[in-house]
Order: sequence, then structure tokens, then C-alpha cells
Amino acid sequence: MRIDPELCILCGNCAASCPAEAIEAGETSYVITDACLNCGTCVMECPNAAIEE
Repeated sequence: MRIDPELCILCGNCAASCPAEAIEAGETSYVITDACLNCGTCVMECPNAAIEE
């Protein structure tokens, strides 16, 4: 999983929905850490389709 920094609008929906708390705020976008479970929850919550599986 990866967040495209050009599409991320820093809304925080992905981080709030992540059951593994694997998404952190970066300087220009949110970032998915190695703790990611690849569950896809964040993909469904992103209003800008910035998360790639």
C-alpha cells in the first residue's frame, strides 16, 4: 500500500480508519508504515483515491 503525495489532501480519514495505526502524517502527505496489514480499509476511506494497493 502506498499514498500518492500528489493526490493526498491531508484529510486524515485514512489514519483515523486504520485498525493497525499504520498511517502517519508526513510533511506533504500521510505515509503508510511497515505496520500496515494490507486490509484495504484506508483505501475505502480516502475521498481523493490517493491510496494505491
